[in-house]
Amino acid sequence: MKVNIWGLIFLALWGTGCTQMAEAPDMGQETKYYEVPTVEKTELVMGSYARVRLPQKQQHLFDPVFKLFKQYEKKYSAAQPISETSRVNFEKSRKASKGLLHLLKKAQELKELTNGYYSPVVYVDTEQKNNVDALTIQGDLVTIKQGTRLNLGVLVPGFAVDQGVTNLKKRKVKVAILKFGGNLRCIDRCHMEISHPFIPKEGVFVIEFWTIDPDMSLATVTLPQKLEVKYPPDKIVSASVLSKGDATKAGAVADALTRMPLNKAIDFIKLHPESGFILFTQDRRVWISKEIKYMVEDILWPVGKEKLEIQPDQDEEPASSNGPKAEAGLFKEGNPLGLA
Repeated sequence: MKVNIWGLIFLALWGTGCTQMAEAPDMGQETKYYEVPTVEKTELVMGSYARVRLPQKQQHLFDPVFKLFKQYEKKYSAAQPISETSRVNFEKSRKASKGLLHLLKKAQELKELTNGYYSPVVYVDTEQKNNVDALTIQGDLVTIKQGTRLNLGVLVPGFAVDQGVTNLKKRKVKVAILKFGGNLRCIDRCHMEISHPFIPKEGVFVIEFWTIDPDMSLATVTLPQKLEVKYPPDKIVSASVLSKGDATKAGAVADALTRMPLNKAIDFIKLHPESGFILFTQDRRVWISKEIKYMVEDILWPVGKEKLEIQPDQDEEPASSNGPKAEAGLFKEGNPLGLA
């Protein structure tokens, strides 16, 4: 089944059309949820735009949220020369704060979960992320091998979003959307969008939907489409992970999926029905896990689907003979997800 989808090269960019509860999306979509007037604020953090949407009556909480985001940037971004991460990269062995230790231990857990396809440590010369023994933690002493460096760029935004949501809940906020570095999390139900992986233009979305349950997170990692980079046809160029809370985990898993061969990614998806997955391969095939239908509703493909090929369910023959069979549990056009 051919379908039309166009794209973007960023991690899940969330535009102004992503709205909370009753406020209708900018494209004029009707909402079925009760009305909660909200306002949005955007600031530049870690080289990308962070967006927060809060109820009008609680917009005084914008400042604490963005302050938190910037604190994490200052402490843990490798782009900040005096951050803890940069100091570890320079010294190779250094005592770490409780905050960095927490992040690194979480990163090690996610590395194990993804069989090493996600890693907080990369080789300096290749950006490879499968160095099993590159990072050691003994008490509060963090050590990395020569020729490697810490890179928490995927983990920090998701962790900041999770902490931001936790803090807002403590202040009795019941409606909010936080988006930072490709990680998006809602306190209540919300409207989400995924930027198109093949069109480098902000505001062009490949798919939109409403979450069924509250407190959902969405993380997307998309590889850049560059003339000098030639991806194989079955290369995963965009991976989105939808899960209950835990934007930190979702971001690391999305990053790992773009590094996996397609067959390993499909095997991983089958082992993790607690999350929903949407994958795009370079040959414009779309892989949607079955679990998505229990997590979202009102799915739209804003720019049409004529140039995409949605892969069939595992009990059907693939729509294309190229690449492996669709074993991830996927849906064709006209299925219960409403992909017509």
